[in-house]
Amino acid sequence: MAQPDKFSPADLDELDKPMKDLLNTIANLRHTAVHRIRISVNRLELFLRDAESLSRLLRDSDCITKLSRLRRETHLAIEDIKRNKDLLESQLAMKLKEITAQRAELDRLEQSVIADMMREDHAYGLFAGSALNQAIEAPDTMLHSAAATEQDHDSDVDVVGFRTLDTDPGP
Repeated sequence: MAQPDKFSPADLDELDKPMKDLLNTIANLRHTAVHRIRISVNRLELFLRDAESLSRLLRDSDCITKLSRLRRETHLAIEDIKRNKDLLESQLAMKLKEITAQRAELDRLEQSVIADMMREDHAYGLFAGSALNQAIEAPDTMLHSAAATEQDHDSDVDVVGFRTLDTDPGP
């Protein structure tokens, strides 16, 4: 500091940081404002607090009043934003929990529907197999296993390993 005698030791003791650090913060504040650099809310509060400290050091009561009010209002706005964000995050967590429960229920329903379809398919397969066995074992069904003659071969039809003959034995 070029002129250390400009401020009383009592005024310098009231600062919550060394004068060099305060001036660095004020220089960073100016740089940030001139270049419109985005900053965090914590950095904003630091800038406001240090600007208020500098105005106290300079004994600029009008500036102290304005900066103090701005710092308090900014702090209240930040706290309000934080509360709103916390509320929104809480609501989001509840909604995500509901969605997770609904997803689990849909997964359970899907597995149930698949299991029901598999049971019904199995039951129908047993029914169809039983009906086919009954048709095969019925007394009016004629199955012949004799080797086909050339004449029979033209009129015979192979069906899944079975050889059926016309019911009319004809010439």
